[in-house]
Formats: sequence, structure tokens, C-alpha cells
Amino acid sequence: MIKLLVLMVHFFFAFFSFTLSIRYMNQVNFMINVPIDCDPMLTPEFIAATLDTGMVHYTMGMRAFYLSVVVTLWLFGPVWMFLGSLVMVCVLYKLDHCCTLEYSTAQCDIETRKAKI
Repeated sequence: MIKLLVLMVHFFFAFFSFTLSIRYMNQVNFMINVPIDCDPMLTPEFIAATLDTGMVHYTMGMRAFYLSVVVTLWLFGPVWMFLGSLVMVCVLYKLDHCCTLEYSTAQCDIETRKAKI
């Protein structure tokens, strides 16, 4: 019984995270079209923060779905849950560390593009 309850909580959390993500993305779509003269509170930083919040909710929803796979394996026994957890850690490590860009040496070449034009 507790296993099914935990699984339901994961699915509810994922659902509400995705709906909040959709809500924030729709707000951003409207905010980017409002002229700055109409509402001075809508700065690019505020819009970027709202977009970031929407993306955080999307990521949390996806993580809840990933974790629900492990909880589903728990229905078949603790060994399956442990093996699923190991696989999930490997998968999430690959998803989180997909890029090898060295941010300390990354450079923006916008100025060189403008100079060429």
C-alpha cells in the first residue's frame, strides 16, 4: 500500500511541476512582447528569472518521472529497486554532464561578428 502511495505522490508532483512549467512559459511568452514603456517592472532580468523558474519546474517534473521508474521497480522487490537506482544514477549523470565545455576559457565572439559585418 505504501509503495503505491509513494508512486502516486511522484506522479502528482510531476503533473503539478509540468503544469507550473507550462504556466511560467506562457507568462514569458506574453512578457517578452510587452514594451518596456508599458510596464517598467518587466526588465529582461525579470523575464529571464521567470523563464528560469519555468525550466526548473520542467526539470523537477522530469526528475519525478525518472524517479517513478525506480519506485515502480520497488513494487517487484528491493533488489530491482536497487538495480534501477544504480542505472538511474548513471543515466542522470550522463544527462547532467553532457557537455565538456570549459566555462573558464569560453569566450563570446559577438564583437568579432559585428566587426566582420
